[in-house]
Amino acid sequence: MKILTSMAIEQMAGKDGKVVARRSKFGTVFTPYVIPTNPNTNAQETIRGFFGRSARAFRALTPEQVAQWKAYAETLEFRDPVTGKLYNPEDINAFMQLAIKFLQVQPGGTIPVTPPANPFLGDTITLTASSTPGRVVYSASGPNALGVRTELLLQRLRGRNWNPQPGNYRTRGFVNFTGGSLSSEVTVTPGWYAAAYRFVSLATGQATDLVPIGVTQVTLALSSEGSNAKRKAA
Repeated sequence: MKILTSMAIEQMAGKDGKVVARRSKFGTVFTPYVIPTNPNTNAQETIRGFFGRSARAFRALTPEQVAQWKAYAETLEFRDPVTGKLYNPEDINAFMQLAIKFLQVQPGGTIPVTPPANPFLGDTITLTASSTPGRVVYSASGPNALGVRTELLLQRLRGRNWNPQPGNYRTRGFVNFTGGSLSSEVTVTPGWYAAAYRFVSLATGQATDLVPIGVTQVTLALSSEGSNAKRKAA
């Protein structure tokens, strides 16, 4: 199974040498072939589980419910990352996107079978990112609104001057900022990181656009034991 994190669920049509031909909504497009990686991390296995649950939920919908999702999909508009053209997603893609995001914030929840009735406007708070040894620290300007979670995203860069790519951010957690806790830390290896966030609705899985909040450098975190050893050696 190949799971893509974009709105459109793509299907490969064939490969010739280093070129891949695939079908898009606007015909066949060609992209360079990249050897896929499949380390089967816990996060990947979790998403595969969400994908399977969402697919089964869609198959169980009634014809009337499918018609509702089709009408909802026609109200959405996305841009094809290869052709740059705008398109409306298929009903299953609109359902799967919200269902998987819903399960990310509520793994034990019941996937909504009807489309959202209203747009999701997110939250009024803003976030900043800084670093401490071994961690990226997100700080919120206030608590999350009721029913809203903040999705934290990171993208590791090759260096300070590398530009973050919109499709390369990875989710590092969902946080409910409260009046007593307006910061959250993500443990990472040393390097340069681009940070971002977006808001997610607990009820529907709707999410806002991603908000980049800059690049920060994370240095090596030394344990107290390691520090003591260095002092003794000196």
